[in-house]
Amino acid sequence: MTGTELISFSNYLIGEEHFDVTSADDLIFLNIKKDAIELDMDWEFLKTQATLTGDDLPTDFLKPLARNSLFIGFVPYEQVALADNQLNSGLTYYINYTTNKIYLVDGASLSGAILNYIKKTSDLTASTSPVWPKCHELISYDLAIEYLDSLDFDEINMAKAQRLSAKREKIWNGLVDLNSRLALASMNYQMSNGTVGVNDLNKINIYA
Repeated sequence: MTGTELISFSNYLIGEEHFDVTSADDLIFLNIKKDAIELDMDWEFLKTQATLTGDDLPTDFLKPLARNSLFIGFVPYEQVALADNQLNSGLTYYINYTTNKIYLVDGASLSGAILNYIKKTSDLTASTSPVWPKCHELISYDLAIEYLDSLDFDEINMAKAQRLSAKREKIWNGLVDLNSRLALASMNYQMSNGTVGVNDLNKINIYA
C-alpha cells in the first residue's frame, strides 16, 4: 500500500476525511507509525548485508544483527563498546554511532569486510510503500487508533478504537507469525547445508 492508500484507509477506519496525503504533517505522522512498527522487532525482512569499502557504515544501517555481525573472510569479529575499545584486542570492532563509522580495534582496514545488520527504511511518500511483504495496513490502524484516542471522551469513539485495536492485534499477530516462518526457513536452510554461523544464515535473509 502506498502512502496515499494508507492515509485513505486511515480515513475509512475513523469514518471521516481527517488525514490528507498532501499534508507534510500527516506524512510525518504516517512515518512515525511506520518507524515504530519497524523498531518493535528484529524483522527478518529488514535484515541485510553489505560489503564495506572502508570505515563508513552503510547509509541504511540501523544496528548490527548480532555482536558477531562483522566478518573478514569467514572469520567473525565481536562488537565491543566504543568506550571500552582500548581495553580490548583480538578479533573485535566498535561503532561510533555519532559519526556513523565502524572500526577494527587493531586499526586494520575494513575494506572487503562483510557486515550483517538491521536496516532502516526510507520515509514513505504519497507514491511509495513499506518494504514489508504484507500487513502494511498496520500503519493505518495505528494512525486511526491514535486519532480516536486523542478525541474528547466519547463512548462511540472509544468503542470504535477498541474494535480497531482488536483487529489491529490480529494483523500484528499475522506479521509476527510470518516473521517466525521466515526465521525458521533460514535456520532450516542453514542446517540442511551443514553450515554454522551468522554470516551464512543471513545471506538468505536479504529482501532488498
